[in-house]
Amino acid sequence: MRTLWLPLASALACAAGEETTSTSGGFGSNPSASAPMTSPASTTDAASTTTSVDPPATSTDAPDPGTDDTTSEPGTTTNDYVPPFPDGAANGVECTAPGAECQTGNCYKVPLPLDDLPPGICSECDADQDCVDRGLGINCTVDPATLGGRCTDGGIGSFCESQASCKKQWYCEEILPNSEGLLPLACGECRDDQDCKDGKRCTPRIDLDLYSGNKYCAAPGSVANGGLCPEFTGDGVCANNKCGVINVTGALNVGICGACKSDADCTTPQVCKPGSFGETFVGAACAAP
Repeated sequence: MRTLWLPLASALACAAGEETTSTSGGFGSNPSASAPMTSPASTTDAASTTTSVDPPATSTDAPDPGTDDTTSEPGTTTNDYVPPFPDGAANGVECTAPGAECQTGNCYKVPLPLDDLPPGICSECDADQDCVDRGLGINCTVDPATLGGRCTDGGIGSFCESQASCKKQWYCEEILPNSEGLLPLACGECRDDQDCKDGKRCTPRIDLDLYSGNKYCAAPGSVANGGLCPEFTGDGVCANNKCGVINVTGALNVGICGACKSDADCTTPQVCKPGSFGETFVGAACAAP
């Protein structure tokens, strides 16, 4: 299957226009979190607000998005489960709307603005409550292999509808600042820097292959070029101490670690080529004019 989230980049690029400078520009013509912001799971209707929950005061380095070792995958069926619409389509079949079209009554649609995805996939869930009702978990998130919805216990990188959709130690938050309505909320390690210790920064990440993303606490100097960083103030988490920013749609800024932020960071006659977002995140680099 092709790399996921590519249509998102195209949609963002159309809205944002061309790149401008080393600190602002548009996502690449093809679109789209560990150190580089590089993946997680799903929600059907991201909540516009989250409740205040206080996880433990201490935290450890977050695991790779979508790979929470403490998460056990709930099963997809139960022995006594009887589909409400036995004449409907089985899980994995394309659908257009919830209801009798699917055996489960659940037609899951990935909550991202992707133009070439199916209208929906018959799934075990299309809302978090479906998982709770069947005792399969607390969270309905995307399965990157089928693009259908699957139930989980709200581990790191799972898309979430509310704080109740995440494990108690995680927060249901925006993946990127000001991205509500464009990207779903996701279960992450932090809401802001106050949730991190030992000089770590609350940093976004996205994994394009695992279809996952979240915020985590990044240690100083731990993010390689091409990894995401806190916009405008994230130099310290980058290995090169340079967090450039590209702008999308006028409201969404994305920080990307790179080799430079301006031409002054390069050796003459090279200039600073801005970071970009295409099939992957690319940090700014010094190159010939």
